[in-house]
Amino acid sequence: MMNNNLFIVAKYSYSYITFSALAFVIFYIFGFEFFSTIAFFVTLYFIAIFRNPERELQQFEASSIIAPCDGVVSSIEELEDDEYRYKIEIDSSITDVGILRAPINANVASCVLTKGAKLSKNSKLFNDLSESLSIEFIDEKQNSVKVIHRSKQSLVPIFSDLKESQEVVKSIRYGFATNSVTTLYLKSNVRVNLQLAQQVRAAESLIANFS
Repeated sequence: MMNNNLFIVAKYSYSYITFSALAFVIFYIFGFEFFSTIAFFVTLYFIAIFRNPERELQQFEASSIIAPCDGVVSSIEELEDDEYRYKIEIDSSITDVGILRAPINANVASCVLTKGAKLSKNSKLFNDLSESLSIEFIDEKQNSVKVIHRSKQSLVPIFSDLKESQEVVKSIRYGFATNSVTTLYLKSNVRVNLQLAQQVRAAESLIANFS
């Protein structure tokens, strides 16, 4: 996977920043001070939410699973499920970095981006109707991690660069989601290394280890 998303702001921001900056210039030239001020702050807003900081992959074990996003761990559940044993939710706010990163070295077994609504997390229809990106990563030992990003109330959509059967390297950037909820599904062959309310950072925080 070629990493062409290394600028100070994510590549997904270019059209947003360009149009808002252009609106600022036009309003300023024609003397519409109120609208030019709004356009100026909108431009700053897009620069802030699309910021793209460098992250150094920590020296975890080769069997480690790292955080795919920034946020706070809001839920850790044990499931009575034939396929997955653990369900972990990470709640990301608009102030968190929105860049998404691969949790393991893997092949992308499936990747589905579903357009949808921008609902509050507290809505009963949040899981069913929200815009989402669902990915299953499978490594060379057939260990798997399923990740679902769901958008909350956000001005921008979820972005993804992934394709099925694509090889990814742990911590590489693969998309963007701001003000979202990320759900990780892990099988029984893992040791979870998280606590509730823990702040995690993509590529820098340990989620679990394959046993």
